[in-house]
Amino acid sequence: MCKNVVERYLLEPVERTHSNFNVLNWWSVSNAHYPILALVAKDVFSMPISTVVSEPVFSSGGRVLDSFRSSLTPKMAECLICTQNWLQAKHRTSQLEEEIMQAQSDDSSLENLQFVEDADTGK
Repeated sequence: MCKNVVERYLLEPVERTHSNFNVLNWWSVSNAHYPILALVAKDVFSMPISTVVSEPVFSSGGRVLDSFRSSLTPKMAECLICTQNWLQAKHRTSQLEEEIMQAQSDDSSLENLQFVEDADTGK
């Protein structure tokens, strides 16, 4: 027994595709069987196709990908972006460690200052 419409869809036999197979037409016909999935398919297939991902993705604080990025496979583009994120995270981590050390040093200075003030006032 199927628990949900997605499981029912996945348990259906795979339809053989051919050169003139029209996926939009298939979803139009299958709308009665899978109304929610048909809406999802409509949303997905209505997105404009692009061979190059939006520029801001590739220029967050320096370019990872050059002018040949449109020839990269999606997996390779993902690897390059992840690598950039890891490298930036390492840099941010070392900056954070320096700031923590500075804050601890400032705390020590404040404690010493308080001790000197207490000694001067005789407390």
